[in-house]
This record gives sequence, structure tokens and C-alpha cells, in this order.
Amino acid sequence: ALLEYKSEVEDKFSSKFKCVSFDKSRGKWKASIKLNGKTVLNKKYESELLAIEAVIEAYNTNNIPLHYSHKKFLGLI
Repeated sequence: ALLEYKSEVEDKFSSKFKCVSFDKSRGKWKASIKLNGKTVLNKKYESELLAIEAVIEAYNTNNIPLHYSHKKFLGLI
């Protein structure tokens, strides 16, 4: 039972999308991208959906090829 609970809690606070994570201390989703040592995106959002949309927009703006998880979100694969 403890393993099931732990798995449910971890799923609630983890993202399946690259560059998106949950900031437990602030209770917000974080979108973070570094490119060649430079921070391209580092913002917090109220929802995972807003965070992944920001990540995809930053990838496109900076001509970064989309990750598999981003393509899957967009329905491209």
C-alpha cells in the first residue's frame, strides 16, 4: 500500500515532458531550458499545460528540434 501511495504522489508531482518539472515549494510548474549555457526559459506556471506550451514555443523560437515528448503532446507522433 505504501508503494502505491508513493507512486501516486510522485506521479502527481512529476511531468512526462522534457524541460517541465513541479516546484513543490511554490506549488507551480517550472519550464526551464538552457541552450549553449544560456538560459532560454526559466518561468513558473499554474499548470503543467501552460508550462509545456511555453517550452514548445521556446523550442520553436530558438530553432531547437522538438523532443519526442513534445511531439507526442502535439499529436505529431
